Amino acid sequence: MNTIIGYVGGHKLNEKPGIHKFTFDKETNKFTSLELIAEFEHPDYFSFNKGEDELVSIITKDNKAGLISFSIDKDYELTKIKSVIDKEGKACYVSQSEDMYFSANYGDGTVNIYKKTEKGFHPIYQIYVGEDAKCHQAFMWKQYLVVVSLGADMVQFYDPANEFGLVETILFPKGSGPRHCVFNSDSTKLYVLTELSNELFVLDVKDNLKFEVVQQLSVLNVKHPRKDNTSAAIRITKDEKYLYTSTRGEDIITVFAINEQGAEVLQHVSTHGEHPRDFILDPDEEYAFIVNRFSNNFVCLGRDKKTGLLTEKLDEIELHDSVAIIIKDMAK
Repeated sequence: MNTIIGYVGGHKLNEKPGIHKFTFDKETNKFTSLELIAEFEHPDYFSFNKGEDELVSIITKDNKAGLISFSIDKDYELTKIKSVIDKEGKACYVSQSEDMYFSANYGDGTVNIYKKTEKGFHPIYQIYVGEDAKCHQAFMWKQYLVVVSLGADMVQFYDPANEFGLVETILFPKGSGPRHCVFNSDSTKLYVLTELSNELFVLDVKDNLKFEVVQQLSVLNVKHPRKDNTSAAIRITKDEKYLYTSTRGEDIITVFAINEQGAEVLQHVSTHGEHPRDFILDPDEEYAFIVNRFSNNFVCLGRDKKTGLLTEKLDEIELHDSVAIIIKDMAK
């Protein structure tokens, strides 16, 4: 198809926070529409179900956090299905696996676990990592729940089959601040992006939940980095040949080539704005879409699929205080 449709979480657009649907034309390489389609507070992260006919978002209201879900119709509009706002704190990440939903909470160092029923989201468990853990990501990998804790400098593995008992911990250098991570498809490599030290850690994954750091690479482009540099998002391509990270402060996307030894930096490219908290590749991996929170702009860059390099800015559109993005796979 010649159209890309996705959803962006913004805190304010004409003073109205919520989810915005955008349309991008691949023939003209231009944004053709942007509209607020669901109004609520703090849509800071999204997740699709497997069939991509349901979108789940974080919601925060009156210092309490929870989840809100929407069905996606044939015109890609959203209709609210259900919501729950039941926990103190500030959620920053949501993922799902079958009928289980996982919400990482930065403010109080917890992960909330919900089960989806016909009546809505039913809270079934809460993992307390620590008051200053600053949990920033929670997702299922194999049979384990992976929790990334920025404040505690660690990635942990919990077993849902054993009352979410802790089974393994990977410790990172003090003050490095791991934020998000991704596995490759055969689970032989783990790539961890740190927010505070602005590094990419490449780990070999061994049997019996054992991990070995094989590389520790800076994602920055300068010899004397700014003090306010904070890395944010990490994405890996479907063919697993390239990996991308965003860094606020320096306001760049860093492109890595993945090889047998680990990874190597190929490119640093401007995000053409300030504070790129999130970005994503489209399903065909021909474009990179970047939300720049502080400069209030939403940017599209081209991508060379053969080299993995990002090319020139193709278009941008005004979008206020945006922090999260997800793109619909039109084939689903």
